[in-house]
This record gives sequence, structure tokens and C-alpha cells, in this order.
Amino acid sequence: MCDTTRAETLLSFFTSPDCAAAIAGDLTEERQHHGTSWFWQHVLRTALGLWRSALTDAPLMMLMLAVAGGLLLAGPVFGGVAAINLFPH
Repeated sequence: MCDTTRAETLLSFFTSPDCAAAIAGDLTEERQHHGTSWFWQHVLRTALGLWRSALTDAPLMMLMLAVAGGLLLAGPVFGGVAAINLFPH
């Protein structure tokens, strides 16, 4: 997977796929002049800015999303601990 596709995927979590493709395309054009580290730094800054915007526009929705993500992470963790404890050492 190339850098542009990864950047589009990351940005599409916070904005529409068309807008994410446009932002990633603009940053890809500048990457030739500034380098890969510059590219990823600006992709992450843009994602952070889009996340902040989403947080201020819909704080309750972002809180529910964070709780759902935490629950989805905790389920397999506790399931793995339970499976390990089924077998004696």
C-alpha cells in the first residue's frame, strides 16, 4: 500500500472520501519537494485538525465513539485472559 493510499484512508476517518483524496493528493505533490517525513507530519497534523473540528461540532458523538472503541478493545483483551486461565500451568 503506497503512502498516498494510507494517507487517504487515515483522513477518510475524519472527512468524506473525496475530500480525503484531495488533501492526500495535494500533500503528495508537495512530498516531492519536501520529503516523506514532511508529508507524514502534515498528514497527521491535518488528521488532528479534522478530529478537533469533529470534537467541537459533535462532542457527544465523539464521546460515544471513544467509549465504543474502548469496549471493542476491552472485549478481546478480557476474552484472551479468560482463555489463558482455562488451562493450568
